[in-house]
Amino acid sequence: MGGLAGFLGGLLLLLPSLGVPAEKMLAQFTFVQRGLGPEGGPGEDAYDVDREEQFHVTVYPKNPVALGEPNWLICVADSFSPPVINLTWVKNGQEVKAADETDFFPNTDQSFRRFSYLTFVPNAEDIYYCRVEHWGLAQPLTKEWNADSAEPLPETKANVLCGLGLVVGITGIIVGIVFIMKNRRLNAANVRRRPM
Repeated sequence: MGGLAGFLGGLLLLLPSLGVPAEKMLAQFTFVQRGLGPEGGPGEDAYDVDREEQFHVTVYPKNPVALGEPNWLICVADSFSPPVINLTWVKNGQEVKAADETDFFPNTDQSFRRFSYLTFVPNAEDIYYCRVEHWGLAQPLTKEWNADSAEPLPETKANVLCGLGLVVGITGIIVGIVFIMKNRRLNAANVRRRPM
């Protein structure tokens, strides 16, 4: 699949010079992909997916927000295919340049994920948008973020490990207390049985 994606990406670079619109070529590629689906025969019925329902766009800060302190905004576009997408940052209605953008990361369902990063200094009046454009969308998806928005995504893995450590620790303490109590009872019984 990686070779096919590389071939498709190279082909997309050549299409404008050949006078072929990229959207037309991608639509044909998608139809072929759908036509070869394992669930049915040829045509659109073989791969029934509504792309707009699959798209996920999330915007969140890297660190907890403190007004006036430099931070990063992260825009994640997820569950899109093929790997051709534009992520654009807008601040108060004006386009701004992203600090960094990742390559495409594959998902297990053969869709892709991409991250875009923007450095910023939070201000109560500023409103940021991450605009996502993809040929599979009827119109661009736009997600808003401002200083009043929700905090960053929870650090689930760290929280689970901490909770697991706490449970193991408490279980160890309880087992230790049970062994100490049994040992004391056995010692007390042995003291009574000894001849004087």
